[in-house]
Amino acid sequence: EEERTGIARELHDQVGQCLTALKLDLVSWQRSLGHGKEISSADLLQMMRVIDGITNDVRRISSELRPGLLDDMGLIAAMQWQLVQLEERAGLHCEMRAEVDDSTLNRAQTTALFRVFQELLTNVVRHAAASSVMVALLPDDCAVTLTIADNGRGVTEQEAHDSGSLGLIGIRERLRPFGGSIRLAGAPNEGTTASVSLPLR
Repeated sequence: EEERTGIARELHDQVGQCLTALKLDLVSWQRSLGHGKEISSADLLQMMRVIDGITNDVRRISSELRPGLLDDMGLIAAMQWQLVQLEERAGLHCEMRAEVDDSTLNRAQTTALFRVFQELLTNVVRHAAASSVMVALLPDDCAVTLTIADNGRGVTEQEAHDSGSLGLIGIRERLRPFGGSIRLAGAPNEGTTASVSLPLR
């Protein structure tokens, strides 16, 4: 429901407003043409800019729902792409270490792990006040471990054990069908480390 709310807000605020502006321009131009006036090249250029904005918004929303890279290039490439986006938008320094082959996880596991990865990065941006993020995706016995460590304010013990904080409910729901788990650890002004374990079977 939170994801649907976010998508609806994006569509309303971004795509909806741009389409409304485009319609108002068209109505105005229709009236001008009815009075024998011509549409200037500047007006057409502005219309093209609005259309370009709508196209970019749709692509961005689509990518956030499920990046094409996830299907075309695999989990690791999609995660690296997400970190590049994070560096550009939030100004965070990001590093990643991955020693897991993409074929290790099936499609459902890959999607779940990527969504958890996105949610954890969102939490870093919203709550951590961090300047850097370290990501590791490593094999661990019969599981895959995703670790995200930041250098921010540090999660409190109450937050780490509060099942309703920092989007943990949604993360645990994503991991539940696969027997996965998440653990948070941190200290004041020493950052937070989120460790996700996803069994391969």
